[in-house]
Amino acid sequence: MSENVERHDDSGNQETAEAESNSGSLLNRRDVLAMGAAAAATTGLGSAGLSGTVSAASAERYGIQFGTVVNAVEDLGMDPNGNEPIDDALQQTMDDEDTLVEFPPGTYFLKNDHAEGSLNNWGIRGLGDKPSDVRFVSESGASQFLIRTGGGNGILVENLTIDYGDDKEGSLGLLLKANDNLRVQDVEFAGFNPTSGNGAVDNLSPQIIDEGGTAIVDGLVRTGPTDITSHGHLGNDSNDGCVWLGEKHVGELIIRNSHIENTGTNAIYARRCTGDVKVENCLFKNNNQTSLRIGGSGCYVKGCDFVVDATETPDENGGELINPHGIIWETGPRGDKGGYIENCNFVYRNAPSKTAAAVWVDGSAGGMAIRDSRFELGADDIAAVRIDDPTDPRLGDTGARPWGVELDGVSVTGSSSGSDPAIQVYNRNGSVVRNSCLQLTGNRDGIALRNSDNSTVEDTNVNVSGQATIFGDSQVSTSNLTNGDSCPAPSLSGEPTSSSGSSSTDSTDSGSTDSADSSGSSDSTDSAGSTDSASTDSASTDSASTDSASADSSSTDSSSTESASTDSGSSGDEKTPNTVTVYGTGTQAHYKFSATGAIGGRSDNEPWDNIESGTVDAKIRSDGVTDTYEFAGGLSSFSFPQGIAEAEVNGTPVDVETLAVSDDYPNTLQVVPNGESANYRVNVSGDIADHPALGTSLSKYDSLDGGELEGWVTNNVDAIQFSGDVTDFEFLEGSATLYYNGEPVEPDALAAAGDGPSTRTLTVHGPSKDIGRVDYRITFDGSAEAVEAASNEVGDGVLEGSVWSGYVDSFEIEGTLGTAEKLTEGGTITVDGEEVDPETLGAESDGSDETDDSELPNTITVDGRNTKGVTNYTIAVSGELKKETSTNDVDAGEGVDAREDRISSGNRVVGIVDEGVDIYRFSGDITTSDVDGNASVNFDEK
Repeated sequence: MSENVERHDDSGNQETAEAESNSGSLLNRRDVLAMGAAAAATTGLGSAGLSGTVSAASAERYGIQFGTVVNAVEDLGMDPNGNEPIDDALQQTMDDEDTLVEFPPGTYFLKNDHAEGSLNNWGIRGLGDKPSDVRFVSESGASQFLIRTGGGNGILVENLTIDYGDDKEGSLGLLLKANDNLRVQDVEFAGFNPTSGNGAVDNLSPQIIDEGGTAIVDGLVRTGPTDITSHGHLGNDSNDGCVWLGEKHVGELIIRNSHIENTGTNAIYARRCTGDVKVENCLFKNNNQTSLRIGGSGCYVKGCDFVVDATETPDENGGELINPHGIIWETGPRGDKGGYIENCNFVYRNAPSKTAAAVWVDGSAGGMAIRDSRFELGADDIAAVRIDDPTDPRLGDTGARPWGVELDGVSVTGSSSGSDPAIQVYNRNGSVVRNSCLQLTGNRDGIALRNSDNSTVEDTNVNVSGQATIFGDSQVSTSNLTNGDSCPAPSLSGEPTSSSGSSSTDSTDSGSTDSADSSGSSDSTDSAGSTDSASTDSASTDSASTDSASADSSSTDSSSTESASTDSGSSGDEKTPNTVTVYGTGTQAHYKFSATGAIGGRSDNEPWDNIESGTVDAKIRSDGVTDTYEFAGGLSSFSFPQGIAEAEVNGTPVDVETLAVSDDYPNTLQVVPNGESANYRVNVSGDIADHPALGTSLSKYDSLDGGELEGWVTNNVDAIQFSGDVTDFEFLEGSATLYYNGEPVEPDALAAAGDGPSTRTLTVHGPSKDIGRVDYRITFDGSAEAVEAASNEVGDGVLEGSVWSGYVDSFEIEGTLGTAEKLTEGGTITVDGEEVDPETLGAESDGSDETDDSELPNTITVDGRNTKGVTNYTIAVSGELKKETSTNDVDAGEGVDAREDRISSGNRVVGIVDEGVDIYRFSGDITTSDVDGNASVNFDEK
């Protein structure tokens, strides 16, 4: 893929760059004329001096006011047959300014370029029924910008064609800089587009040099044949594009209702400019390298169609398409973030193999979004979306943080096969794929997120023949994933419709305009005319000195908020006197906790740390990194859907499960007032001590004697730590909310809350005959202690060992039994003296029925066979989940992984896989799929 997008960026087309540089320092011809009053007097300045009859009518078009409107033929004597040059007469109107020149149908010959340092309220307009009725031409082989401006307010070019012929040498363009109010309406560029070495120039450079100014390009067309060649740094020649923007564009540019097809390089190049670039309702087809190079805040692409079909290029073309990408989203040396692609269609019917993706986001772009867009991949080895690592940008400097991307409502269909997934995201923490749908009939993987922690895939269908999801070295939460749905395909809109063809009053009809014609002011950004979904090329072929748009405060970019918001349910002035600090331990942890009062985040929170209705739902990973929260009232214990972390309350380390601070006092009780005074008494079987972090210290109103406390609460929380169990609790006056070990509990149930889970005795018996030993591996959820065991190992949720004939290994287990993953021939298991079937150990021990495999129709596979290193994972389902120990119906062979995996609650597994495979059957839907490592995760849902 050496020619996709090279790590190279020149200043673009030399002619455009030089012309732009020269136009910035133009000496206004009016300034020269003003140097000599006598000379001015003899030349007869003013349009009246050029013709005996001049229209005195004024006009307003597109918000530009013209004091004078003249007819090019009748008033200025221009030749409509293309034989005599019109240069002098046209230049005079530019010198005079405040003039709209209207051209009747015909051909008009311009021999030279025409430059003004500043041009105000000036325009040219064709009076034909369509742009091709009025043609501007130059000498054969000419290579120039017919009009160059360095600034001004109010410039119009409307309803005409710039025609540079089919002789394969030279081309023509417009280099238009303005401070504000630049309009290019219904303009076509026609002719053969040669290489730069044969005189090509960029067709249009519409730049706004004031931050508050706006340019609109509406109804632009260029579709002519092209001599396609490689990027300049790869050979001796290069191509020029259609629209080019330089660094001096700092305002707003809107390009809409346009059709650009068959360019040899970037159809629109806007990678380095700091101004906004907005592309709406356009058709891009078969543009080599890329149709758009754009990116950053203030930039968007909406309602556009991108189509690539290498079999539908003009026969007159020189060369063939090399790498036609749709959009290269990049910001060059600016390293910007933000911007979005929305409601676009991308259709790849046939494309060369060097094309990487329909949308390629470079590492020079930070966070961005792709929404409600559809991709149809008929060509192999082309991805729908590829989003690169910001630490290794190909086309500029590292994009600004946050780097997370949002893919919402993305649909990918087609028959494409390929070694790379259809959607690829690299090193983009905090990324989200939601409400999306993939349905590919070829041999292809679905979604890959690599090195992208704290990411989410939710409410998404992945119907592919390969792996549905690949989470390499990423912590990715998944929910509501399916794989049986069909997905919407692109719906192309046909040819674009410019606003002049609509009911918007822009009277582009023949005849002169008058001051009553204010139609130009109604520049609605309509959606008419989004056309075939053309695609484009990715290479670093810049068509002139370069830039990419930026900073529109109104743009909805994918960069999410910088820190967690405070609880929307809390009063803005409610005090939060306490703090909770969560510490990362080096592995991904997803944690939740709540408070009875207000709760809010501090500056060390991340965008994915959410606070809502008094509950924190957040993630943390790196060792030593902190998340800090302020809270009021009682505090719950922590739950961990994934991993584990450490915590402090008001600077004191606490047990995250019980909020205890000492092994001597393993239990905690919080008495949280409900707005009234409450007098309570609690008795425990051990000793009570003040809790050093939760609540306020016990006061003179509280009476503590060993294992009995009588206390009062009115406004502040009372908190204690204690040993033993609660034997009695009662409210002597009033009431309050109680938290036992961080969990809410009713007063009547408090005495029973300390009762731990039942203890059961599990015994593994050696063989009845002297045939050797029995090896076993049994899982459980809770704690275990060896009572009688000659050879055993008590692990975290696992009993593993060997027992010989005539001996037993016996354990006391507090909690629930899992499964007998291994029990070799001759061994038996008893629970509390009753023999149980090893196949149904957990079900029999708790009196429940075993779930038949037929009731678990779905499978999920964690496959580490093609990776190096271990992968940790957490998977939860809405129904039941069971590990598949046989591989008769799964293509895993001897690769089944023997490392420890722990299933809890019958629907959640915390597992680890090395270079093998873990397979599970389940019912319901996948609610969580968090993967830390390079193993792939694939599911088959019936």
